[in-house]
Amino acid sequence: MYLLELIFENSAHNGDGRFRFQKRKDSRTIAKWTHLGSDRAAGELLKLISIALGGDKYVNAIGVPADLTGDRQQPLSVIEVLARHAPLDANH
Repeated sequence: MYLLELIFENSAHNGDGRFRFQKRKDSRTIAKWTHLGSDRAAGELLKLISIALGGDKYVNAIGVPADLTGDRQQPLSVIEVLARHAPLDANH
């Protein structure tokens, strides 16, 4: 499974936006490594990716830290766009 894009709303450091993994130059494939940086926004992005890929089972078990939301009166929204390997990822 490949995470192609992450779409988020109401995050504390990244606000509303999207993150797309870069493709290799002159290729249709995604680079194996993506450098994010070391600032708070990059750290938050890693947490948002974890939430997106963890699924309901794990997110409900560990909860979402309140400091990830920008406006605490509004929900944090995280949506992932995935590419799956058939048939290996069919049940995940």
